[in-house]
Amino acid sequence: MRRSIRGQEGLTVVAVLVYILIAAAVYLAILYFPLGLRYYEIREAVGHAANLGHTEFDDNYLHYKCSEFIRRGAGITIRPEECQVRRDRSGARIITSYTYTETVHFVPSDHKEFYKFDITVESDAR
Repeated sequence: MRRSIRGQEGLTVVAVLVYILIAAAVYLAILYFPLGLRYYEIREAVGHAANLGHTEFDDNYLHYKCSEFIRRGAGITIRPEECQVRRDRSGARIITSYTYTETVHFVPSDHKEFYKFDITVESDAR
């Protein structure tokens, strides 16, 4: 004979809620983890371009290298002019930036969310 606590057998309401919360966390992780990973990859690529700006003084070349770093790091092909490069007057600070939009498709509905990311990286020559 099996004994149960307070006459309950099988799944309790609390157990079902815990399973639902775990499933929701896994679902959100599957949706948003690739966004965070791509953001990090693009931020690293833009940062490499900013650091390269201390040795390369041709901004057109920096635009090209920034797009190359993004293509290699994140797998996104962009035009070189989409990468912004600014220098301060002394040339000691290089600021590179790139703006892009990610789309998240929520399954099983047709709802899509668009997230705009503006990545700006400053690099000091100090």
